Amino acid sequence: MSNINMNRLHQREEKRTIVDSTLEKEQMKQKAWHDRNLWKTKINVGSLVLLYQPSLYNKKEKKLSTGWTGPFKVREILPQGAVCLSTLEGTQIHLVNWSRLKPHQLSH
Repeated sequence: MSNINMNRLHQREEKRTIVDSTLEKEQMKQKAWHDRNLWKTKINVGSLVLLYQPSLYNKKEKKLSTGWTGPFKVREILPQGAVCLSTLEGTQIHLVNWSRLKPHQLSH
């Protein structure tokens, strides 16, 4: 291989390294922002919430569906972001992650 080709190859590798480090820094900044703002949501035991279920949102036949279901009542908030929910009738449903919930706004 000629020197010119070796130089080009070396420059390409340097650029790739720079891009990789820049991408990693940006992803870390996005994660930090997400983590800071995720916990600002006020959800307490007894409050009504909506649950995001992406399986509902991705189906083509439910194209206009938002993927949010509910409302559900918060029964218990567990460590590490787990939340125990129940239906309005009182039936307990499975544990969900805090990030899949949003407060339910009652319309008047």
